[in-house]
Amino acid sequence: MRPIGHDMSFKMPRAGLHKRFTAPKAVLPVCLVILLGLAIYASNVKIGSADNEWQNRVQVSVLDNGVQVVLAPAVGSGLSTVNVWIKAGAAQDPPDRQGLAHYLEHMVLKGPEQSPNQARNWVESRGGYINAYTYSDYTEYHVVIPSEHTHLAIDLMADLVTSRNFSHPDMETERSVVLRERDRREDDPSTNLWDNSGLLLFGSNSSGFPIVGTVESIQSITRTDLAQWAERFYVPGNMTVVVVGDGDRASLLEQVKSSFGAIEPGPLPTVAIPAMATSGDYRQHTLEHAGELERLVLAWAVPALQDLEDLATKEVLAYLLSWELDHEHGTTNVDYNLTLSPGLLMLEFEFPNYIDSGAVRDDVLTDLAYVLSGHVYREHMALAKKWLIDDLVSRRKTSVDFADQLGRFAITTGDPLDALAYIDLIQRVGKRQLLAMARELVPVESRLELRLVDKDDEAGEFVAADLHSGPWEETWALSFHRMLDDMRFVVSNVGSQLSVRTMKLVAWIRSMQWSMFLAKGNLLEEEDVLILDNGMRILLLPDSATNFVEVHVLVGTGIGMETADEAGISRFTNDFLLYWLDDDHFRRLDASSTTEAGFDSTSLTLLATETSWPAALPLFLKYILEPEWIGWQMEGHRSDVVQKIRARDEIPFEAARLQLRTALFGEGGYANPRTGTIETVSSFSIKDMIRFHGKFFVPENMVVVAAGNFEPKLMAATLAHTLSKLNPAVGLSGHELVAAESKAGNLPDPFRVPAGSELAEASPQAVARTTTDWEGIQLAWILMGFPGPGIADDDFATFLVLNSVLGRGSSSRLFAHFREQDGYAYDLGSFVTWLKHGSFMTLYAQVLPGDIDQFVNTAVAEVHAIVTEGIPPEELEAAIAREVGTHLRYREWIGDRAFHQGLDVLYGIDFDVDGDFLTKLENVSMDGIRDMAQRLLVEYYVSEIVPAVSP
Repeated sequence: MRPIGHDMSFKMPRAGLHKRFTAPKAVLPVCLVILLGLAIYASNVKIGSADNEWQNRVQVSVLDNGVQVVLAPAVGSGLSTVNVWIKAGAAQDPPDRQGLAHYLEHMVLKGPEQSPNQARNWVESRGGYINAYTYSDYTEYHVVIPSEHTHLAIDLMADLVTSRNFSHPDMETERSVVLRERDRREDDPSTNLWDNSGLLLFGSNSSGFPIVGTVESIQSITRTDLAQWAERFYVPGNMTVVVVGDGDRASLLEQVKSSFGAIEPGPLPTVAIPAMATSGDYRQHTLEHAGELERLVLAWAVPALQDLEDLATKEVLAYLLSWELDHEHGTTNVDYNLTLSPGLLMLEFEFPNYIDSGAVRDDVLTDLAYVLSGHVYREHMALAKKWLIDDLVSRRKTSVDFADQLGRFAITTGDPLDALAYIDLIQRVGKRQLLAMARELVPVESRLELRLVDKDDEAGEFVAADLHSGPWEETWALSFHRMLDDMRFVVSNVGSQLSVRTMKLVAWIRSMQWSMFLAKGNLLEEEDVLILDNGMRILLLPDSATNFVEVHVLVGTGIGMETADEAGISRFTNDFLLYWLDDDHFRRLDASSTTEAGFDSTSLTLLATETSWPAALPLFLKYILEPEWIGWQMEGHRSDVVQKIRARDEIPFEAARLQLRTALFGEGGYANPRTGTIETVSSFSIKDMIRFHGKFFVPENMVVVAAGNFEPKLMAATLAHTLSKLNPAVGLSGHELVAAESKAGNLPDPFRVPAGSELAEASPQAVARTTTDWEGIQLAWILMGFPGPGIADDDFATFLVLNSVLGRGSSSRLFAHFREQDGYAYDLGSFVTWLKHGSFMTLYAQVLPGDIDQFVNTAVAEVHAIVTEGIPPEELEAAIAREVGTHLRYREWIGDRAFHQGLDVLYGIDFDVDGDFLTKLENVSMDGIRDMAQRLLVEYYVSEIVPAVSP
């Protein structure tokens, strides 16, 4: 999902079921009067927004040559983002050169002939990263880098977007990479459906062109094509530069003038807006794809954007449809692109193939017909707006996301400040306005319908859906029920506003008792950590520069503590605790929650604002610490989890990862899938969750971290009031972790070769190589797993730096050799899975089946070369810088810093930005890297998912 609403893909929570019933007609006028009065009262409740303040902090100007410049602060982050936007994309591709804009994006990042890949190497050697994206109407380049390098990054980006001299060998290598990217899109069911929907709706209209192009067009693109396209569209008047950073704006503006102002202005291109596709009658198409999930798509062509109000209405409609049309037997995904060209709105319904797809289709279309006839709940409208606003606001937390938001509005509407005025327009979208838009955009009779079915299933034609509206009694009952629901929503909304004010007063009263807490010994201060007398630890990280508040409840349990028969119990219990929280009046408090189950810990997180947290926090903690174990709720939760498992098991990369972990760790523990298996989840009972909760959710095994804009006394008093009631665990003393009973599995020993000894094996072989055939894919996934030290071990920093040398980033050895030089893969890299009891490194690539052995041999040869030859000092310095930069980016947002500092307290280690771990990274030595590489060759594992060969 991209960081703002113009190109979006998202999944929504399941809507509640509404019963239809009859009621006396005389009640209707009375209810309407009450509803009107409450609505007027509710409309007077002020909705806080800091966008006016942001508008005063964002500076917009235009250079003499026509480049638009947007500067915004990121005070205290230590990072800067430099964005360059070109107002041209795939919709401007010539019909016989589809994919031209995207191909050029690849070549621009690769750099000019005289210094290929130098830009990537320069950025990553300074702790940053660089990337780019192509869309239908624009192309975007961005670099994120520590703030001290911002000026040089601006200069670098100017050099890249004005480069035209691409070498023939680089062109051919990148052609292979782009072809693999196209194969990857065809292997993915959702992107395949998106691309096919665009082609079927728009035909030869460029709005339906696949962004990466076709095989034939990719193979036909020449250096001359690229140069001519760049000369036409990469001109100052068609360019926007966005800098969001922790630096002086006057100085940054001077640097932009120096770097981009020197570009010679060219004629402003005439960007032809493709015509809107002609609305046709209902069409149905069936595609084949192997798997146990069937997919149904309803898609419509969407006219080009008219103005900001038009954008707001269309986005609210997309969010609303995901709620109103959600189906009980599957998952609803919403994808759309809203730009200067005609776009696409696609609803994808994913469900097991034993479900009657015709019945799903009929249910969805019946719900759509009700929406179009005016049956829309005000609560659903309010929730759709809230989710959209939450998505927008939450993506201002990091410099890269905020820069992306400003740049998209600069390109789409012409004014980057529209990004800050947009929320007010979303809030003003009315029901009548929304229904008019729905009737224009998504009429039932002109939909495109796509089915993605297993090739072995019968794909018969659907019969026409019966969309009768029912007798007038049913219509009346539905209208009356909707009206009562609207009235209940308004009353509840008013109550929620009162609750916020009341609970803020309660929190203030409790904070006045702060001295009593200390005097009575209920709370101790140990450096930055507050410790309650039951052992609960509280960490406060106030930050007045933000409007948000996050509270993380961290628990010392996770996948590593599960047996094979308990696979998924950690996440199942975590999610169940908050399963109904968002369906309560919690959403109206302007708050939401998330959960996560890791390998050695789990987390439950409250996301609120500076005004809503006093009302939301007590309710959030109550659900966690005093759960209601209700059987029918568990069955609904179980059904949702099983659907997630089925979706996970349809993803080849996820299957390869689980296969690799099983090879590394055996059965249970770290080898368990986070979500569990259908068999284990189906076996869980209420008693199992009660036992799990009672064992792990105890004060000594928990840490609570609050971060954001709050008054520390207020927050501490609110947390202490609730958390101090939790009884300590029996038999534990101090902060002994219950998680000490880890069932991490059969941990491999990566240290059987002592440091400094000779290489044990000249031609190392994989300990285990596991292969699974997979139907319906063209590319294979190849993963290599190398056991390593745990996060608390002294040489864990060395393990991370070696991972960076091998596969993290575009200047790593595998990326440079396997992609940049040979063009074997689009998607490849490496990552370390951080574990307390022995971490592991994964090298991965998505390649043609014939290139699997080449990848394995290349990876082993690189590790062997490091052992025998070492690495140049500048390569070691660059790898260390990449890891330090990654460490900083993970902690840029105060909520992320809070989460990681909480884990530090929970685990008793120090990975803080200002702690010892950065020093350990910076002190990694050449000898340490060689010793670690030698240990990797002792024991490694290979996991493959390969295309099945047809009999």
